Amino acid sequence: MTSDDSPVGALEAGQAFGELDRLMLGEQSVESVLQEVAELAKVAVPGASEVSVSLVTGGRAVTAAFTGPLAVELDERQYERRYGPCLEAALTGQAILVEDAATETRWGDYTEAASKRGALSSLSTPIGLAQQSPAALNIYSTRPHAFDEHSQQLAATFASYAAVALARGRAGSSAGAWHPQMPTSGARSVEPARPASAFAPRLGSIAAGTAALEVDLLSGSAVMWLSGEFDVATAGVLGNVLQVLLVAPPASKRRLVIDVGAVSFIDCAGLGPLLHAAHGAPGRRVDLVLQGDSPALSRLVAAMDRAGLPLPPLLAPDG
Repeated sequence: MTSDDSPVGALEAGQAFGELDRLMLGEQSVESVLQEVAELAKVAVPGASEVSVSLVTGGRAVTAAFTGPLAVELDERQYERRYGPCLEAALTGQAILVEDAATETRWGDYTEAASKRGALSSLSTPIGLAQQSPAALNIYSTRPHAFDEHSQQLAATFASYAAVALARGRAGSSAGAWHPQMPTSGARSVEPARPASAFAPRLGSIAAGTAALEVDLLSGSAVMWLSGEFDVATAGVLGNVLQVLLVAPPASKRRLVIDVGAVSFIDCAGLGPLLHAAHGAPGRRVDLVLQGDSPALSRLVAAMDRAGLPLPPLLAPDG
Protein backbone atom coordinates (compact mmCIF):
# COMPACT_ATOMS: atom_id res chain seq x y z
CA MET A 1 0.00 0.00 0.00
CA THR A 2 1.42 3.39 -0.94
CA SER A 3 1.08 6.54 1.14
CA ASP A 4 -1.68 7.87 -1.09
CA ASP A 5 -3.58 4.57 -0.87
CA SER A 6 -3.61 4.55 2.92
CA PRO A 7 -7.22 4.91 4.12
CA VAL A 8 -7.97 7.83 6.41
CA GLY A 9 -8.62 6.53 9.92
CA ALA A 10 -8.94 2.99 8.51
CA LEU A 11 -8.50 1.47 11.96
CA GLU A 12 -10.60 2.63 14.88
CA ALA A 13 -8.46 4.28 17.53
CA GLY A 14 -9.85 1.95 20.18
CA GLN A 15 -8.70 -1.07 18.20
CA ALA A 16 -5.25 0.44 17.72
CA PHE A 17 -4.83 1.20 21.40
CA GLY A 18 -6.08 -2.29 22.24
CA GLU A 19 -3.35 -3.73 20.03
CA LEU A 20 -0.76 -1.59 21.79
CA ASP A 21 -2.11 -2.57 25.22
CA ARG A 22 -1.61 -6.24 24.32
CA LEU A 23 1.83 -5.50 22.95
CA MET A 24 2.85 -3.74 26.15
CA LEU A 25 2.02 -6.86 28.15
CA GLY A 26 4.54 -8.91 26.18
CA GLU A 27 8.32 -8.97 26.01
CA GLN A 28 8.76 -7.10 22.72
CA SER A 29 11.81 -4.96 22.17
CA VAL A 30 11.69 -1.18 22.28
CA GLU A 31 12.32 -1.11 18.53
CA SER A 32 9.37 -3.38 17.77
CA VAL A 33 7.00 -1.35 19.98
CA LEU A 34 8.06 1.93 18.36
CA GLN A 35 7.56 0.41 14.91
CA GLU A 36 4.09 -0.82 15.89
CA VAL A 37 3.21 2.62 17.27
CA ALA A 38 4.19 4.14 13.91
CA GLU A 39 2.31 1.55 11.86
CA LEU A 40 -0.88 1.83 13.92
CA ALA A 41 -0.76 5.64 13.98
CA LYS A 42 -0.55 5.62 10.20
CA VAL A 43 -3.87 3.79 9.84
CA ALA A 44 -5.67 5.22 12.88
CA VAL A 45 -4.90 8.96 12.79
CA PRO A 46 -7.11 10.72 10.23
CA GLY A 47 -4.98 12.45 7.61
CA ALA A 48 -1.82 10.39 8.13
CA SER A 49 0.14 9.30 5.06
CA GLU A 50 3.44 8.24 6.66
CA VAL A 51 4.75 8.18 10.24
CA SER A 52 8.17 8.12 11.91
CA VAL A 53 9.74 8.29 15.36
CA SER A 54 12.72 10.60 15.86
CA LEU A 55 15.04 10.25 18.85
CA VAL A 56 17.81 12.55 20.02
CA THR A 57 20.32 10.66 22.12
CA GLY A 58 23.91 11.41 22.87
CA GLY A 59 23.56 14.64 20.89
CA ARG A 60 22.57 12.73 17.76
CA ALA A 61 19.22 12.60 15.97
CA VAL A 62 18.07 9.30 14.50
CA THR A 63 14.89 7.84 13.00
CA ALA A 64 14.13 4.76 15.10
CA ALA A 65 10.93 3.68 13.30
CA PHE A 66 9.18 4.66 10.09
CA THR A 67 6.40 3.42 7.83
CA GLY A 68 7.75 4.43 4.44
CA PRO A 69 10.41 6.30 2.48
CA LEU A 70 8.61 9.66 2.58
CA ALA A 71 8.80 9.82 6.38
CA VAL A 72 12.44 8.83 6.70
CA GLU A 73 13.47 11.10 3.82
CA LEU A 74 11.83 14.13 5.44
CA ASP A 75 13.35 13.27 8.82
CA GLU A 76 16.79 13.09 7.21
CA ARG A 77 16.33 16.45 5.53
CA GLN A 78 15.73 17.98 8.95
CA TYR A 79 18.75 16.22 10.47
CA GLU A 80 20.92 17.50 7.60
CA ARG A 81 19.75 21.07 8.21
CA ARG A 82 19.80 20.60 11.99
CA TYR A 83 16.36 22.17 12.34
CA GLY A 84 12.74 21.44 11.47
CA PRO A 85 9.40 20.59 13.10
CA CYS A 86 10.38 17.10 14.30
CA LEU A 87 13.54 18.34 16.03
CA GLU A 88 11.74 21.33 17.52
CA ALA A 89 8.99 19.10 18.94
CA ALA A 90 11.55 16.71 20.42
CA LEU A 91 13.75 19.41 21.93
CA THR A 92 11.07 21.77 23.25
CA GLY A 93 8.46 19.23 24.35
CA GLN A 94 5.77 21.11 22.40
CA ALA A 95 3.65 19.71 19.56
CA ILE A 96 4.44 21.33 16.20
CA LEU A 97 1.76 21.52 13.49
CA VAL A 98 2.55 22.47 9.89
CA GLU A 99 -0.83 23.10 8.29
CA ASP A 100 0.35 23.88 4.76
CA ALA A 101 3.99 23.45 3.79
CA ALA A 102 3.42 25.49 0.65
CA THR A 103 2.73 28.63 2.70
CA GLU A 104 4.69 27.79 5.87
CA THR A 105 7.35 30.42 6.67
CA ARG A 106 9.17 28.60 9.48
CA TRP A 107 12.21 26.44 8.57
CA GLY A 108 12.18 28.03 5.09
CA ASP A 109 14.16 25.69 2.85
CA TYR A 110 13.00 22.56 4.70
CA THR A 111 9.28 23.26 4.26
CA GLU A 112 9.92 24.19 0.64
CA ALA A 113 11.60 20.81 0.12
CA ALA A 114 8.79 19.01 1.96
CA SER A 115 6.19 20.70 -0.24
CA LYS A 116 8.03 19.68 -3.40
CA ARG A 117 8.26 16.12 -2.09
CA GLY A 118 4.48 16.07 -1.60
CA ALA A 119 4.30 16.35 2.20
CA LEU A 120 1.89 19.27 2.46
CA SER A 121 1.22 19.08 6.20
CA SER A 122 2.77 17.44 9.24
CA LEU A 123 2.25 16.96 12.94
CA SER A 124 5.19 16.31 15.28
CA THR A 125 4.24 15.34 18.83
CA PRO A 126 6.82 15.11 21.64
CA ILE A 127 7.29 11.69 23.20
CA GLY A 128 7.63 11.70 26.97
CA LEU A 129 9.87 14.22 28.67
CA ALA A 130 12.21 16.38 26.64
CA GLN A 131 14.72 16.61 29.49
CA GLN A 132 15.13 12.81 29.67
CA SER A 133 15.51 11.72 26.07
CA PRO A 134 14.15 14.09 23.40
CA ALA A 135 11.91 12.27 20.93
CA ALA A 136 8.96 12.95 18.65
CA LEU A 137 6.26 11.09 16.77
CA ASN A 138 6.10 12.60 13.28
CA ILE A 139 3.01 12.24 11.12
CA TYR A 140 3.22 13.43 7.51
CA SER A 141 0.32 13.97 5.13
CA THR A 142 0.09 14.49 1.38
CA ARG A 143 -2.86 16.84 2.01
CA PRO A 144 -2.75 20.36 3.47
CA HIS A 145 -4.68 21.04 6.70
CA ALA A 146 -4.88 17.29 7.31
CA PHE A 147 -4.75 17.27 11.11
CA ASP A 148 -7.66 18.57 13.16
CA GLU A 149 -7.97 18.61 16.95
CA HIS A 150 -9.10 14.98 17.02
CA SER A 151 -6.03 13.90 15.04
CA GLN A 152 -3.82 15.86 17.43
CA GLN A 153 -5.39 14.17 20.46
CA LEU A 154 -4.88 10.73 18.92
CA ALA A 155 -1.27 11.59 18.10
CA ALA A 156 -0.66 12.58 21.73
CA THR A 157 -2.01 9.22 22.90
CA PHE A 158 0.14 7.27 20.42
CA ALA A 159 3.14 9.32 21.59
CA SER A 160 2.41 8.37 25.19
CA TYR A 161 2.59 4.67 24.27
CA ALA A 162 5.97 5.32 22.69
CA ALA A 163 7.03 7.09 25.89
CA VAL A 164 6.11 3.98 27.91
CA ALA A 165 8.23 1.83 25.59
CA LEU A 166 11.22 4.17 25.92
CA ALA A 167 10.86 4.34 29.71
CA ARG A 168 10.82 0.55 29.89
CA GLY A 169 13.86 0.43 27.66
CA ARG A 170 15.74 2.75 29.99
CA ALA A 171 14.57 0.82 33.04
CA GLY A 172 15.69 -2.49 31.55
CA SER A 173 19.14 -1.30 30.55
CA SER A 174 21.98 -2.20 32.88
CA ALA A 175 23.41 1.24 32.21
CA GLY A 176 20.13 2.90 33.11
CA ALA A 177 19.60 4.30 29.60
CA TRP A 178 18.47 2.77 26.34
CA HIS A 179 20.25 3.80 23.15
CA PRO A 180 18.65 3.13 19.75
CA GLN A 181 20.51 1.28 17.06
CA MET A 182 20.90 2.88 13.66
CA PRO A 183 18.10 1.76 11.30
CA THR A 184 19.20 -0.65 8.62
CA SER A 185 17.93 1.80 6.01
CA GLY A 186 21.00 3.92 6.65
CA ALA A 187 19.13 6.90 8.09
CA ARG A 188 21.62 9.48 9.27
CA SER A 189 22.15 10.86 12.73
CA VAL A 190 23.68 14.27 13.19
CA GLU A 191 24.22 16.82 15.92
CA PRO A 192 21.02 18.92 15.94
CA ALA A 193 21.44 22.66 16.35
CA ARG A 194 18.97 24.02 18.88
CA PRO A 195 17.56 27.46 18.08
CA ALA A 196 17.67 29.97 20.91
CA SER A 197 14.03 29.22 21.79
CA ALA A 198 14.43 25.44 21.69
CA PHE A 199 16.41 24.56 24.80
CA ALA A 200 14.95 21.54 26.57
CA PRO A 201 12.72 22.87 29.37
CA ARG A 202 13.21 21.93 32.99
CA LEU A 203 9.65 20.63 32.99
CA GLY A 204 8.49 17.99 30.57
CA SER A 205 5.16 19.23 29.16
CA ILE A 206 2.46 17.28 27.36
CA ALA A 207 -0.66 18.91 25.95
CA ALA A 208 -3.67 16.73 25.19
CA GLY A 209 -6.71 18.61 23.95
CA THR A 210 -8.30 20.36 26.94
CA ALA A 211 -5.79 18.91 29.42
CA ALA A 212 -2.13 19.50 30.15
CA LEU A 213 0.49 17.65 32.17
CA GLU A 214 3.86 18.90 33.38
CA VAL A 215 6.45 16.74 35.08
CA ASP A 216 9.61 17.60 36.98
CA LEU A 217 12.04 14.79 37.77
CA LEU A 218 13.88 15.49 41.02
CA SER A 219 16.41 13.48 42.98
CA GLY A 220 14.45 10.58 44.45
CA SER A 221 11.06 11.85 43.31
CA ALA A 222 8.85 13.04 40.46
CA VAL A 223 6.21 15.78 40.58
CA MET A 224 3.30 15.92 38.13
CA TRP A 225 1.05 18.95 37.74
CA LEU A 226 -2.35 18.34 36.13
CA SER A 227 -4.47 21.11 34.66
CA GLY A 228 -7.61 21.39 32.58
CA GLU A 229 -10.20 18.71 31.87
CA PHE A 230 -9.70 14.96 32.27
CA ASP A 231 -12.34 12.81 30.60
CA VAL A 232 -12.58 10.01 28.05
CA ALA A 233 -10.70 12.12 25.48
CA THR A 234 -7.67 12.79 27.69
CA ALA A 235 -7.60 9.87 30.16
CA GLY A 236 -5.45 7.73 27.86
CA VAL A 237 -2.60 10.23 27.85
CA LEU A 238 -2.77 10.65 31.63
CA GLY A 239 -2.72 6.88 32.13
CA ASN A 240 0.27 6.36 29.89
CA VAL A 241 2.29 9.18 31.45
CA LEU A 242 1.58 7.76 34.90
CA GLN A 243 2.75 4.39 33.64
CA VAL A 244 5.95 6.00 32.35
CA LEU A 245 6.64 7.41 35.80
CA LEU A 246 5.82 4.16 37.58
CA VAL A 247 8.12 2.06 35.38
CA ALA A 248 11.03 4.53 35.36
CA PRO A 249 14.32 3.17 36.73
CA PRO A 250 13.91 2.58 40.50
CA ALA A 251 17.02 4.64 41.31
CA SER A 252 15.48 7.72 39.64
CA LYS A 253 12.51 8.10 42.01
CA ARG A 254 10.86 6.69 45.08
CA ARG A 255 8.10 9.27 45.46
CA LEU A 256 5.51 10.51 42.97
CA VAL A 257 3.56 13.66 43.81
CA ILE A 258 0.47 14.49 41.73
CA ASP A 259 -0.82 18.04 42.03
CA VAL A 260 -4.49 18.30 41.04
CA GLY A 261 -5.06 21.91 42.08
CA ALA A 262 -5.59 23.13 38.50
CA VAL A 263 -7.94 20.32 37.42
CA SER A 264 -11.13 22.10 36.36
CA PHE A 265 -13.15 19.02 35.34
CA ILE A 266 -12.78 15.29 35.86
CA ASP A 267 -15.20 12.42 35.30
CA CYS A 268 -15.00 8.69 35.97
CA ALA A 269 -12.93 8.11 32.82
CA GLY A 270 -10.43 10.74 33.92
CA LEU A 271 -10.32 9.35 37.45
CA GLY A 272 -9.55 5.85 36.19
CA PRO A 273 -5.80 6.39 35.62
CA LEU A 274 -5.41 7.88 39.12
CA LEU A 275 -7.18 4.87 40.65
CA HIS A 276 -4.99 2.50 38.62
CA ALA A 277 -1.85 4.33 39.73
CA ALA A 278 -2.96 4.29 43.37
CA HIS A 279 -3.44 0.52 43.25
CA GLY A 280 -0.21 -0.14 41.31
CA ALA A 281 2.19 2.19 43.12
CA PRO A 282 2.85 -0.02 46.17
CA GLY A 283 3.93 -2.91 43.95
CA ARG A 284 6.41 -0.57 42.28
CA ARG A 285 7.67 0.62 45.67
CA VAL A 286 6.49 4.11 44.84
CA ASP A 287 5.08 6.44 47.49
CA LEU A 288 2.18 8.14 45.70
CA VAL A 289 1.04 11.50 47.11
CA LEU A 290 -1.93 13.62 45.99
CA GLN A 291 -1.79 17.35 46.66
CA GLY A 292 -3.76 20.46 45.73
CA ASP A 293 -7.45 21.27 46.06
CA SER A 294 -9.64 20.50 43.04
CA PRO A 295 -13.35 21.07 43.70
CA ALA A 296 -14.13 18.99 40.60
CA LEU A 297 -12.18 16.00 41.93
CA SER A 298 -13.60 16.45 45.44
CA ARG A 299 -17.19 16.40 44.11
CA LEU A 300 -16.55 13.24 42.11
CA VAL A 301 -14.86 11.43 45.01
CA ALA A 302 -17.66 12.47 47.40
CA ALA A 303 -20.29 11.14 44.99
CA MET A 304 -18.44 7.82 44.70
CA ASP A 305 -18.13 7.61 48.47
CA ARG A 306 -21.87 8.25 48.97
CA ALA A 307 -22.58 5.50 46.43
CA GLY A 308 -20.52 3.10 48.51
CA LEU A 309 -17.88 2.61 45.81
CA PRO A 310 -14.47 1.49 47.10
CA LEU A 311 -11.74 4.13 47.03
CA PRO A 312 -8.03 3.73 47.78
CA PRO A 313 -6.76 5.62 50.87
CA LEU A 314 -5.11 8.15 48.55
CA LEU A 315 -8.52 9.33 47.31
CA ALA A 316 -10.80 8.51 50.24
CA PRO A 317 -12.47 11.65 51.66
CA ASP A 318 -11.10 10.93 55.14
CA GLY A 319 -7.67 9.79 53.72
